[in-house]
Amino acid sequence: MTASTHGQPVSERLSSLWERPRVIDHIFATVDHKRLGVRYMVTAFVFFLVGGTLAGMMRTQLAVPENQFLGPESYNRIFTMHGTTMIFYFATPMLTGIATYILPLMLGTRDLAFPRLNAFAYWVFLFSGLFIYTSFLVDEVPDGGWFAYVPLTGPNYSQGLGMDFWTLAILFLGISTTAAAINFVVTILRMRAPGMAVQRMPLFLWGVLDMAFTILIALPSLTLATLLLALDRTFGTHFYDPAGGGNPLLWQHLFWIWGHPEVYILLLPSLGIISTVVTAHARREVVMYPLVAVASVAIGILAFGLWVHHMFSTGLDLLPISFFSAASFTIAIPSGISIFAWVTTIYGGRVRFSPAFMFALGFIVTFVIGGVSGVMVAMVPFDWQVHDSYFVVAHFHYVLVGGVVFPVFAGLYHWFPKITGRMTVPTLGHGAFWLIFLGFNITFFPQHILGLLGMPRRVYTYAEGLGWDTYNAISTAGYVVLGLGIIVMVFDFLWSMQRGEEAGDDPWEADSLEWATPSPPEPYNFAHLPIVHSRTPMWLDRTPERGGQLDRIEDPMDDGREVVTTSVLDAAPDAVLRVPEPSYVPLFAALALTVAVVAMLVEVYPVSVAGIVGLGALLAVWLWRSPAPAPERVNQIRDRVHLPDVRIAGPHSLGRWGMIFFIVTEAVLFGSLISSYFLVRGSADEWPLGGIAEPELILPAILTALIVLSSASMFWAQRQVEGSADRNPPLGMLRLALVVSLALGIAFLSLQAYEFHRSEFGPSTNAYGSLFFMITGTHAAHMGVGVLLIGWTLLRTWFVSHEPGQRSDVPNVALYWHFVGVVWLVILSVVYLGVRGL
Repeated sequence: MTASTHGQPVSERLSSLWERPRVIDHIFATVDHKRLGVRYMVTAFVFFLVGGTLAGMMRTQLAVPENQFLGPESYNRIFTMHGTTMIFYFATPMLTGIATYILPLMLGTRDLAFPRLNAFAYWVFLFSGLFIYTSFLVDEVPDGGWFAYVPLTGPNYSQGLGMDFWTLAILFLGISTTAAAINFVVTILRMRAPGMAVQRMPLFLWGVLDMAFTILIALPSLTLATLLLALDRTFGTHFYDPAGGGNPLLWQHLFWIWGHPEVYILLLPSLGIISTVVTAHARREVVMYPLVAVASVAIGILAFGLWVHHMFSTGLDLLPISFFSAASFTIAIPSGISIFAWVTTIYGGRVRFSPAFMFALGFIVTFVIGGVSGVMVAMVPFDWQVHDSYFVVAHFHYVLVGGVVFPVFAGLYHWFPKITGRMTVPTLGHGAFWLIFLGFNITFFPQHILGLLGMPRRVYTYAEGLGWDTYNAISTAGYVVLGLGIIVMVFDFLWSMQRGEEAGDDPWEADSLEWATPSPPEPYNFAHLPIVHSRTPMWLDRTPERGGQLDRIEDPMDDGREVVTTSVLDAAPDAVLRVPEPSYVPLFAALALTVAVVAMLVEVYPVSVAGIVGLGALLAVWLWRSPAPAPERVNQIRDRVHLPDVRIAGPHSLGRWGMIFFIVTEAVLFGSLISSYFLVRGSADEWPLGGIAEPELILPAILTALIVLSSASMFWAQRQVEGSADRNPPLGMLRLALVVSLALGIAFLSLQAYEFHRSEFGPSTNAYGSLFFMITGTHAAHMGVGVLLIGWTLLRTWFVSHEPGQRSDVPNVALYWHFVGVVWLVILSVVYLGVRGL
């Protein structure tokens, strides 16, 4: 057993650092990616079972014509919650859970980049799901469909709190999804094992990276769409109200800018799972690796050219429709590359027909069928015939169930031995597969025919004599078979967890690094962090020259919860960082956010404000002190791990990278908001609407001067820190720069408030007023956050910023402040100068 530098075995030393002995800490304070990954998967699977039960209620209603099992109102509620549950609370969180568990192991590191953010994201996901399902308890269930089309979900046609539950829950959940995406991007880019250059990354990592980037770019449009709907419903704004100059088509644009990429957000990591399973169980590396990796990236990019695919029948001009139709055809090319690569790999491999591999085969079959029907609806004349029919329902489920659920089940069977340390029962696994595969196809293939026969989607019943009876009965029977398969699979998992055969470390003799750890892994994952020399380290790196072992960093890095960060492209080690210890703050922060959301629902706004204030206070505690090597340890760590330097600020700071990607998603949010402004303005006969005077320019000019000067002073503060990496920063000059920035920021907000107060119109006057106050108010909110961050940073200069490792907050806050300044210049050009034609 390797000895620690602290005089005890390495495993004992690392366990004492990475594990808390108290059970209550394991439950509420853990930041261990493995525990949180399992929680994600279990919670998402529970939502899957609930959503599947709701689907069974719909299939029961439609099994025979003129059935009275569900009335129209109940059916709409069940339909809405089924779609919302499966897309928002099962598919994305389940893939997030798998990635949360597997990523650090496959990367050869000890945790995700931001462990506390990971815990916060899980708690927010859980509380959001509980929040939306409390709508059943108060009989205010959402009933506008999971797509929530306006004007049917607006204040005029959807009374009660049902859709308010929906909008707030989706906004709530978006925080969790964004946090997880930022965590994944930074982890993959900056925490790969030394030597794991981008051309050596497993294809699952490519899939998760593409998924996370797509979330950061696509999700803000859904966030904005939902926020605008909530404002229309609660405060009488007119974003979607044509009577006030709004445009209901704006919802479809914003929703589907997220909605169609969401299909590929779910598909991309699923493709990575299939590549992983095929490699391990065909015992051959996936052929055409570079093309498959590039195809994954191409799918993520092309996904953003498809949103009008869902709007061919909305009356848009044929020219843009033709472009989006062509894009819908084009995306089949990278998808086809992956299919051919897997088939070729299987054909030349030594296949092990395990349950995991069978689900991978099931995915290939069902996804091809879904892809073919997708190409069919990409043809505009055909789409006009089957739009909003059951043909689209069948296509949608073949893509999402075939493209997500089958890969998820393949991944669960593949990684079950690693997670639990036990094998599943092959007979039960194969039985579950055939029941699920046959049940799925019996359920959904007849729905293609129903669509061609004219059955519209979203109907709660139908008359006899239309030729739909038999196919609906078959579809419902298929659901029963599918449900039996799920029951068998759940039984297999539960039985195997307790009585399954012990798995050993690597029962599949697989190729990637997660199989180099014990099953289940230790709290610290790796006693010695591995060094990678190929794409299949478990096959090619364990050479006789290395004694059949992986190359590794010999130092156990056991002076704290230490990890190595590496360069983006070549994965060359560039820093040693310490990650945070378990904390209750993420849980309490999620609870504070939950209080704020619930108070918004019932319109008790003082309590909502209190919740937000509490959240801010908890975040200040969260970020007060960055975990960093102690001053006397810096040189020793550097010498032992053979790094050129040990830094925690500047380009090596994970916080800097997190801030960059947070700004990316915020930039997309503002871009979507500005685009909405132009869309509504383009459909108006006059602008500003209702005879509102053009905005004056004197006050905006003063505001511009203030924000430019404040940005300059923040740059000055940033230089004080970055120019003193090896010594204490000049705190007097740093504090002066921060005070100047703070004063200028407060002056900006004060003048902005004065402008709002003296305005002759309000956000509920018409669509122009709604957009004016939404754009400037959103920017003011970001300015307010920036002012609080500057004040917090200033406060830290008296307590912790003089310590090495505690200076990275200044450059990060400066980066955010510069971004807010750039956004103001865009707003000035569009909202103030653009109205005047300047």
